[in-house]
Amino acid sequence: MDRSRFALTVMLSMVLLLVPCAWAQENATIVGTVVDASSAVVPNAEITLTNTATSQVRTATTNTSGIYLFANVGVGHFTLSAAAKGFQKYTKTDIVVNTAQTVQENISLTVGSETQTVTVEADALTLQAETNEVSNLITGDQVTQLATNGRNVVSLAALGLGVSNTLPSFGGVNALTAANGLSFSGTRSTHNIYLLDGGELNDRGCGGCFSSLPSVDALAQFQVLSSNYGPDYGIGSGGTILMVLKSGTHNFHGGLWEFNRNEAYNANNYFNNLAGQRRSKFRLNNFGGNIGGGYAWTENSNAVNTGRQRTGVWTAERRG
Repeated sequence: MDRSRFALTVMLSMVLLLVPCAWAQENATIVGTVVDASSAVVPNAEITLTNTATSQVRTATTNTSGIYLFANVGVGHFTLSAAAKGFQKYTKTDIVVNTAQTVQENISLTVGSETQTVTVEADALTLQAETNEVSNLITGDQVTQLATNGRNVVSLAALGLGVSNTLPSFGGVNALTAANGLSFSGTRSTHNIYLLDGGELNDRGCGGCFSSLPSVDALAQFQVLSSNYGPDYGIGSGGTILMVLKSGTHNFHGGLWEFNRNEAYNANNYFNNLAGQRRSKFRLNNFGGNIGGGYAWTENSNAVNTGRQRTGVWTAERRG
């Protein structure tokens, strides 16, 4: 019995230790070149990328050609900083990164004291000139506001470029076979791939069905890759649908919702009135909620804690 308890304790400890390492597999990239005022490259510059929502910090160093690269960047808002000897510190704020996006952020350093900082604010709109993919991005706010009959995520994929569909007028949240109703540029509907935080949702034994469906209101972004996308997404020959779940931040946030349809909201039709019949019953209740936030963790393992931060978690639930 003692040996079984010890094995169970060790197993639970390993799970808890590995939780912080379980990052979502996202393929956005930030790349750029660091130069000085004369356009000469600056090698060995220290580049720092900070997620403003979670305070996650990543670092890189420019190579001999002045190039830096951050791979597998999650969606969100970021601050990019650069520092090199003999130059003023450079900071660019509010850089928006979307799923599967390649963002080019070239940096021009100014000669001066390293204690001085040049701060630049990113443009709200940027042109995607790094790839020639045909895609359609739907943000989290748009996902929530778009009127999808039944709150099924497949209805969002039908809004992509070059998509034809045979979807039913109503697609419920449990319609796990709904993937069969989409064709990208004439390809087979069973050749589409659905990815949630980088993990495949397709049920290989069903010929295009889902193994599970996420709640529409739990999505931070939804992107449809119709054609010309990179080899990172070469799983199938049809379209690739990318879904990213919302993540936690320092502060708690969430919401409750209900999507309700009822015959009481509708007028009776002419023929029912003519026959003296009441409106047919039509009732739909789709409700749920989500919450996200942070839990405190110690910055160091010293006996005296010098500071605390929060790392994010997110959960969602729905019924319908």
